[in-house]
Amino acid sequence: MSTVTTVSKFLLLITYTIICKLYVFDIYQVNSSSMEGTLMKGDVLFINKLAYGPQEINSVDNISWVKLFHKNPGEEQICLATNRKPGYTNIRRNDVFIYELFPGYFVVKRCIGMPGEVLSIRNDTALVNNRIVDFPADNLSQYHIQFADAASMKKYLSTISRSVIDSVNIEEKVLVANLSPGSLPQKAWQVMRLPNKLLIGKTPYFLPGEWTINRLGPLTVPYRGWAASHDALYRSTIAHWECSGKSAGHVFKDNYYFMMGDNKPYSEDSRYLGFIPEKKIVGKVAFILFSYNEKGFVWNRLFKNIL
Repeated sequence: MSTVTTVSKFLLLITYTIICKLYVFDIYQVNSSSMEGTLMKGDVLFINKLAYGPQEINSVDNISWVKLFHKNPGEEQICLATNRKPGYTNIRRNDVFIYELFPGYFVVKRCIGMPGEVLSIRNDTALVNNRIVDFPADNLSQYHIQFADAASMKKYLSTISRSVIDSVNIEEKVLVANLSPGSLPQKAWQVMRLPNKLLIGKTPYFLPGEWTINRLGPLTVPYRGWAASHDALYRSTIAHWECSGKSAGHVFKDNYYFMMGDNKPYSEDSRYLGFIPEKKIVGKVAFILFSYNEKGFVWNRLFKNIL
């Protein structure tokens, strides 16, 4: 085999790989605990770009990983118009997908509010059009648990991960932890779900001072062609994503989504960062390729499907 043939095959392989990464799939590593319950820190995800349709590449600035080479990504990259090729499915509530929050910075969360829906938050319960949104069974809320005796408390502590524990008081037999409803202790003396605490150094996105992360809404999730009627509520979204200085009566150019993490007490999501436009969605999380942490590979997460 000649050197020219070898180089040609190598270049062809690189070309196929780049095309697949741009239009077919991508890989993303989870680097936070905000989706814990479904995704763990260290999970490496397979992202399906064909599901919702890949973004059209009209210039190199449309390529997400090219933006990493920009020292100071400007507003023009945020405002860059992005078209999407047709996918084989539509975005649905409870889909988990990757989106670009800032140029070159990607986030994974769960879709809770769809374009045109009226959404409210009461503690960590989401209501859409006055109906409670069903989170997956493994979603986490924070609980105050009072045990009858220290022995039962220690036994229960041995069954849960340290990462979900907020505080432990052995003398008072009290545990505060982020747990799914199905993992709560069966023999606890008292179990009480706690309101979410504001993340340190963070501010609620929507009407801070009037609404909180535990009590916000009702608010309409913007959709393409809709004219905003509440100037203060949508001003930041319009300025940042629609790149318009005029918010009163603004007609939205894109569909938007309200996102939340499954680890609701510790997720910096749409409650803090606002709506996500469709143009910034990269693709749907299909499955976990593999997972590893400081102890090594987590074999029971290999090729695990994401619901």
